[in-house]
Amino acid sequence: RRQIVAFHLVGETFGFEINETHSFYAEAMVNTGLTTVERTAGGLLNERLVGVALKAMIRAQEHLLVVGRQSSLEKIAVFLVDLADRQGGTDLIDLPMSRIDIGDYLGLTIETVSRTISKLREMGIITLRNARCIEIIKPEKLRMLSN
Repeated sequence: RRQIVAFHLVGETFGFEINETHSFYAEAMVNTGLTTVERTAGGLLNERLVGVALKAMIRAQEHLLVVGRQSSLEKIAVFLVDLADRQGGTDLIDLPMSRIDIGDYLGLTIETVSRTISKLREMGIITLRNARCIEIIKPEKLRMLSN
C-alpha cells in the first residue's frame, strides 16, 4: 500500500531528514527544483526552516483529522478548498495529481474519489473543465461542506 502524506505546490518548501531508520521519498509530477540544506555543527536549523517544519506539522495534524473523521464528501471538499486557497484563492483549480493520488492521500478508493467529484458536480458546486482542472461554481457551499 502507498500513503501520500502531502502535495506541495509551486513555491512551497518541504523537507525530510534522511536516515537509516525511515524510508521517505518525494515524487515530482511537474518540473521541480531541489535544494539541500545542512544542519549547523550544533544540529540547529535556521529560522526559515523552523517555520517550514512548524507549518508542515500543522498541515499534517489537519490532514489526520480529515482522513480519520470525515465522510468522503467532506474529505474531497476540504481537499479542493485547500488547493484553491494554496493556488491563490482562485475558483479554478489545477490538479497536478491523479484521482488515484488523491485517493491515496485521503484514504479513499479511486472509485469513491470519482463518485464524490461527480456528486459535487451534480450538486452544482463544481464543474470539470477537464480531468485536471476543476472550477468551483459555489465556493461558499464547498466551504460549508469542508467544515
